[in-house]
Amino acid sequence: MVRIVINGATGKMGRMVVSVALKDPDLKIAGLVSSPRHKGERIEDLPVTDDIYTVIDGPCVVIDFSHPSALRQLVEAATSKNIPLVIGTTGYGEDEMRLIYEGASKIPILFSPNMSEGVNLFLGLARRAASVLGHGTSAKITERHHVHKKDAPSGTAKRLKELVSKYIDGVEIKSIREDEIIGDHEILFAREGEEIRLSHSALTREIFAKGAIRASKWIVGKQPGLYSMDDVIFGGDRV
Repeated sequence: MVRIVINGATGKMGRMVVSVALKDPDLKIAGLVSSPRHKGERIEDLPVTDDIYTVIDGPCVVIDFSHPSALRQLVEAATSKNIPLVIGTTGYGEDEMRLIYEGASKIPILFSPNMSEGVNLFLGLARRAASVLGHGTSAKITERHHVHKKDAPSGTAKRLKELVSKYIDGVEIKSIREDEIIGDHEILFAREGEEIRLSHSALTREIFAKGAIRASKWIVGKQPGLYSMDDVIFGGDRV
């Protein structure tokens, strides 16, 4: 049985992870962590603390869906206790990414801007398409999210651009914030005489929670290093 601690437990994604984890017989929730203003609250009758050190006192995996400002304390706590991390938080800048890389030299860290298995398959297909189409093709990414999402472009769109840009120059991203869209991503490849579209739509946040939980089971026993959902889903094989 894998013991998990959920950091950012009172947010939309944190609550979803709690809900999904409670239905999994192979998991035990060892603790819920959130900001000080949520200390003392309960989720599914489990107490919420603002001190991560009090709930990582034994073997466990921390699943993080919190905020970039919480990263430094998270990495310091996890590395001090040799606890693996599964990070699904987005909106990181260069300084935060440096913290993740430094932490991954000491503990296993899985970082993915999107934990959905379907999205990561979509990323793999887009990468494969770009490698075949190559230069002389244009690529435009469109991502749509709910009006409450603060970072733009989305982490998934930036990751998609990173992958495709290895083979195609000048990849554009268009970000749209409207209604309560959970997450839509599309990439349009265009060249003389034809267009190819690949897309993915998230219909429920549960897919992200299920992916994070799968990752938390996978990372147990791994060596220090920086991993992604590619490693979980494809292992050594790539689309």
